[in-house]
Amino acid sequence: MATRIVGLVAVGVDKVGLFGKLDGAASGAAKLAGWLRGQSTFGVTAKIKELTDASGCRVSARDVQDAVRCLIETGDLDLLILYFAGHGIVKSGGDEQVLLTDVEHYKDEAIAIAPTVANAWHSTVPHLVVICDSCRNAVDPFGPLGTVAGKPALDRRAVVGARRSKVDVFYATEPSTTAKELRGEGFFTNVLLDALNRPPEDVCEEWPWLVPGQPVITAWSLEDYLGAEVPLRAAQQTPPFSQTPDGFVTSRVPQFIGYVVPEPSSLGTWWTPDLDRVADRFRMGDRPKRRPIPIDREVATRAARERNLAIDEVAAMVTGHFPAPDPLSRDFPLDEVAAMVTVNFPVPNAAIGAGLAAYLENYIGKYGRAAFETRTGYSVLGGAVEKVLLSGGSAGELANAEGEPSVDVRLYPPPYSSPPREQRGSVALFFKGGTVCILPILPGYVGTLHLIDGRVTAVSFEVSEQLRQDLGDTYAERQFLSERRALAAALSFSGKLQRLAQNEGRLLADYIRQSKRADPALGIYAAYAYALSGNDDGSRSVFDWMKGYGSLDLHNMLPPAPVPFDVAMLAGVLSRETALGSPGFAPFLPMMTLGWSLMESYVNADSLHPTIIDAGKHRLNAEWTTFRYRDVHPMLDAFERGELK
Repeated sequence: MATRIVGLVAVGVDKVGLFGKLDGAASGAAKLAGWLRGQSTFGVTAKIKELTDASGCRVSARDVQDAVRCLIETGDLDLLILYFAGHGIVKSGGDEQVLLTDVEHYKDEAIAIAPTVANAWHSTVPHLVVICDSCRNAVDPFGPLGTVAGKPALDRRAVVGARRSKVDVFYATEPSTTAKELRGEGFFTNVLLDALNRPPEDVCEEWPWLVPGQPVITAWSLEDYLGAEVPLRAAQQTPPFSQTPDGFVTSRVPQFIGYVVPEPSSLGTWWTPDLDRVADRFRMGDRPKRRPIPIDREVATRAARERNLAIDEVAAMVTGHFPAPDPLSRDFPLDEVAAMVTVNFPVPNAAIGAGLAAYLENYIGKYGRAAFETRTGYSVLGGAVEKVLLSGGSAGELANAEGEPSVDVRLYPPPYSSPPREQRGSVALFFKGGTVCILPILPGYVGTLHLIDGRVTAVSFEVSEQLRQDLGDTYAERQFLSERRALAAALSFSGKLQRLAQNEGRLLADYIRQSKRADPALGIYAAYAYALSGNDDGSRSVFDWMKGYGSLDLHNMLPPAPVPFDVAMLAGVLSRETALGSPGFAPFLPMMTLGWSLMESYVNADSLHPTIIDAGKHRLNAEWTTFRYRDVHPMLDAFERGELK
C-alpha cells in the first residue's frame, strides 16, 4: 500500500484576555495530534504543527498561517486537517472568528473561518478538513470584540489545470450557540476523538483496495454520527444542555479521515508497526473490535430523521425538479430549503424542519414602500434615517410625513428621471443612533433595509412601483421573489448560504433569473453561495448576467443598474478599470459583512482607496456592512470630496 501523508495544524488557545480561561482547547489540540501519530501504525506519515498556549506560549495569526503554508508547500499531502479550539464569535451568520492570544490588543489576531474555507477549495491539497470547536455567538457590536476581523489560515492558491480540493467542515455547534466544555474537555472534541479512537460500526467502511478487512473512517459517516451523538450526549448530562454540531462534507471515495485502530485488548502480541504483518493478521480474520450501535443513539438518529421528514409535501415536489436529496440525511431540510429558493415551492414545512422559521418570521413578506414619488431610493424598517450623503457632497432627499421619523430616501425625485453622472454609484445612509451604511444607487429600484439596533440585518430590492406598472409585473411575481429573498436571507443568517450551490444539479443561473429583471439581492446571495462552494465559474456567471443587464426604462434614458461590488469582487474582476465601463459597480465596498473577510482573497488592496481598507477594520457585527460613523470619518470625508463614487 502506498504511503499516506497527512498534515495537521492543531491550534488550541485556552486564554484570551477578554474571556475566562478555558480548560480543554490546548489539550484537545494535543489529543488530536496524538491520534494522528497513532496512524503511523498503518504506514501513515504524519506531519504535525501543534500551536497551543499550554506552556504559556502565545499563538498568533502569523504562526497559524506559517504552519499551514509550510505543510502545503511540501506538495505531498493526501489530507490536511486544520483544527481550531478556543473562544469564538461570529461577525455575521457565516463569518466565524476563532480568537487568538492577543486579540484583546490587536483586532486581527483571530482566524476567520469563512475565508479559510473559501481558500481551502484552492489549496492544491486533494482533501482538506476544517474542525472548529469554539462558540459561534455574536458579541456586543459596540464592545471590545465588535470590530474583531481575523485572517484566513491559508491563502488562495492558483490551481489552473488542477482539480479543486474536496473540503469538509465540522463545527462544534450551530450559529448563535455555545460550544460547551465538560469536565475540563471540549465537549465536541471529546465526542469526535471517541469516534476516531473507538468508532461504532456505522462510522466504519471497508474498501477492497486497502488492507483487506481494514476499516476506515470517512467524513460523511462521521458527519452523520456527530449529528446524532453530540446532541444525544448533551441531553444525557446532569444538568442536560443543548448542543448541535454543524458543517458540510464534500469528500467522496477514496478520500477518508483515518484508519480504525484496534482497541488495546484486541492487539495481542502480534501488534507492531510492521504494516505487512498487520495486513497478514487482517487476512487471517483478526480484525479491530468495533462498538455496536447503542440503542439510545438509534433512537436519537431516528428521531432526527423523523423531524427532518416533516417536510414530506416539499420533498414530493422536489423529486420532480431536481435529483432528490437523501431523505435520511441530517441535512435534508437544509437541502430542501436551498431547493425552495431556486424553485417555486411553498415555504412553511421545510423552513420549520430546517430550523429557519424564526429567521423567516422577521423578513418574509415584509418590505418597505416601493412607491413614494421616486423611481430610485430606499425604505427603512426598524430605524430612522438622519442624513443622506451622495458622492461629492450632494444630499439625497428624506421623504417623511410631518412629525414622523424619516424612513424613506428619495434619491432622484421628479423631475429627475435619471441621476446626474457625477452622483451615480454609492449613497451613504446615516441612521439615528450613530451608524452608517454605504449602499448602491440602483436606478429603477427601491431597496428595503431591516435594522436592529442601528445595524443592517437584511437588504432587498424591488422594482419601483412606477416602473413595475409599466413593465407589467404582478403582485404574485413580487410575492414570489420576496419569499425567495427571505429564504436566502435565512440561509445566510444561519451560516448555511453555501448550500444553495452545494448540489451541482441546482442551477443558480435560474435562481437569479426568476424575475423578468435582474434581482440584485438574489444575485449577491448567489455569488456568495458559489464562492463559499469554491465555484469560480458560477461566480463569474452571476457577474456576466448582471453586467449584461440593461436599463429598466431605456425609453426615458434611465441608466442601467451597476453591478454590486460583492458580485464583481467574487467574480475576480474587480479593479479600477472595471468601474470605468458601463454599468460599472457600486457601492465602493462590500455590501455584506462576509465580503470583508473574503476580500483579501479576491482583491488587490492597491486597487482600493486606502480609507476603505481602514474602514473595514471597524465594521460592526451585522449581516450587511454597517459602521459607527465616528469610526470611519476618513472614508466618509473622501466620499464627500468625490474621491469615492
